Amino acid sequence: MSIHELADAKQYILVMKGAPERILDRCSTILLNGTEREMTQDWRDAFNQAYLELGGLGERVLGFCDFLLPVDKFALQSLNHI
Repeated sequence: MSIHELADAKQYILVMKGAPERILDRCSTILLNGTEREMTQDWRDAFNQAYLELGGLGERVLGFCDFLLPVDKFALQSLNHI
């Protein structure tokens, strides 16, 4: 997990990678063809089936996710005081 500053958006983004089942447990949405949609049980089942099949073929499977941290709780800190 790491947190990065988005200069153009003036906020932070949290990104994480790891075991697909661990990442999936933390997700409430899924990005499909550039559109964010609610994570349904059907999508969870399809995701699980896909990574199990790939893993069964000997492929290494990683999960990735991101989260824009709310600006009202995680405002960018000014560096003027340094």
